[in-house]
Amino acid sequence: MKKRIADTLRQKLLQERNLATFFGIGGLVLALIELLIILKICTHQTVVVTPPVVNESFWVDHKTVSESYLYQFSEFLAMTRFNIDPSNVDAQNELFLQQADSNDYGVLKKELVEQAKKIKREHLSIALFINQIHVDQKHLKVLIDGTLMSMVGGNATPEQPIHLLMQYRFLNGRLYLSSMSEVAPHA
Repeated sequence: MKKRIADTLRQKLLQERNLATFFGIGGLVLALIELLIILKICTHQTVVVTPPVVNESFWVDHKTVSESYLYQFSEFLAMTRFNIDPSNVDAQNELFLQQADSNDYGVLKKELVEQAKKIKREHLSIALFINQIHVDQKHLKVLIDGTLMSMVGGNATPEQPIHLLMQYRFLNGRLYLSSMSEVAPHA
């Protein structure tokens, strides 16, 4: 009788040990699967490329971007920033700010909000005509020479030359606009 009780107890203990081993190994397998998923998420990166219209090929690697990408990106941002009127200024500003460096976002947004108020108040329309774009790939800088044409309440104002210096920051496979400022014409 004691032997039968001992055998039953031993069988029950073996079943519990086997069940615990099964769940332990299962938990370990799940932890490994989760680790692989986390590694895949951390190492796999999707880079969204702007501008929406690509005119020539370009490349982006882990350290920098091609000259043609800087050229096209700068052209897109300049046209977004300076081809505005009261009906599209808010949408253009939102599109422009999506490309801004987070460190400089506040300054750029404040400037654009003030400009939008003026455009709506004065019924101002602005168009930029780009003459030349000079790219400094090494320093991620672009100089744009162009002409601004404006209309205030339907009346054309004199053309104004404009020289824009755009500086970028390249972070995590993406190009961000750090600043856009008017500068003196270069020689």
